[in-house]
Amino acid sequence: MLSPFHRLNLTPSQKTANATIFTQTFKLPDQHGIFNFYVNYRRPFVTSVEEKRTVTVRHFAHDEWPRSYVISGAWPWISGIWVTVVGWLVFVGLWLYSKPAQPKQDLKAAKSMSAATRTIESIAAPSRPVLHLTAKRPKDSRLLLLPTELLTQIFEYVFEGSETGPVTHMPNGIAVLNASYTASSKLWPMLACRQFYYDYQYLALAYTSFSITSPFANIDARLLSLAPNLQSAIRSLTFVADDRHFRKLIAWGNCPFDMPNLNLDTLTIVLLSSSRWHFLFDHTKDLIQLLRRLHNLKRLVFVRNNASVKGSFKTWCNRLIGLILKIDHEQRYLVDPPCLEQVWWSWEYDAKAQTFTLEAGEARELVGEDEYMREVLGLMETLRVSVESEEWNPDPRTTLLLSLRRLVWDKTAWKGP
Repeated sequence: MLSPFHRLNLTPSQKTANATIFTQTFKLPDQHGIFNFYVNYRRPFVTSVEEKRTVTVRHFAHDEWPRSYVISGAWPWISGIWVTVVGWLVFVGLWLYSKPAQPKQDLKAAKSMSAATRTIESIAAPSRPVLHLTAKRPKDSRLLLLPTELLTQIFEYVFEGSETGPVTHMPNGIAVLNASYTASSKLWPMLACRQFYYDYQYLALAYTSFSITSPFANIDARLLSLAPNLQSAIRSLTFVADDRHFRKLIAWGNCPFDMPNLNLDTLTIVLLSSSRWHFLFDHTKDLIQLLRRLHNLKRLVFVRNNASVKGSFKTWCNRLIGLILKIDHEQRYLVDPPCLEQVWWSWEYDAKAQTFTLEAGEARELVGEDEYMREVLGLMETLRVSVESEEWNPDPRTTLLLSLRRLVWDKTAWKGP
């Protein structure tokens, strides 16, 4: 860039008795640097005047600007600093001198304990004194003198009384993980006395839904820490899963977590809600092979939990069911000898809650291919309707991919190579 250059004429501005003062006023160029003020005056028969003065054009130094409180544009920022300081001091004062609230678990335990006490009082004779759980010796407690059947019903009522679970529903009906739920909130009656613990620990485990919310927890190690008889008492388990958990899941043998003692009624898999995508389609085929041999599980539930699923969650559910039917047909009629599934799964997709449920049933018998096609015709029609109502995917490439998959499906479904 060329340096600015101005050629200006001097004009007389002041006269003295023996001299005339010439001046010129101009605006400095908008460029920092070193400039010369150069005067070159040459006239015939007059003495020449040549003067050069070097000056520096720079921005203001930090100590040459006015103070910040003088600049009106800085007032909001200064006010924000002081508001933050005062707010922090107020918060620290309130936190130091405020009493912590009583935990909700203790409140629920106190309410349930009072309800159990009122039940005992109503059963006991009015004329006889009632000794509660605070008795010094177990034989002094009127509760332990009740018949075993009645006492068992009381504990079943206590364990079933909680309406909260590992999965809750938002106001719009979508199922999400209940981060505030803890299984210990339902096991507090076991802490009343040792006799309750030893007599009803299996009942407590059977009625309690266990939840593992940390994706980094070692689920296998936690289950192995329990005795085999306690493992067999667990009926409901929920855990948060990402890609690592699905890789471990498809490596199971014939039972959940490769533990033959574990006999679950419900296994809930909640997708990890984060900024990362879930690529469930990568595990579809291996997951089907697991489902064909999986025992000791009655109900498998997948919860989207507002997670980002590549290709949409409903699309994955439909592809999983379609591939189950296709592989089942191939293993029955295109393989010699036929390889039948050990478990047949029925499915249900809840569009409002965004959950996908698989119910285990008895394996189907080997019948003729025509009869088999008639049996699964209703399932195929249900699947077709579900595919047509799949979620809209903003990726335009998925529309072309879906069309190609349907074309390949129409040509290869129920046909051999």
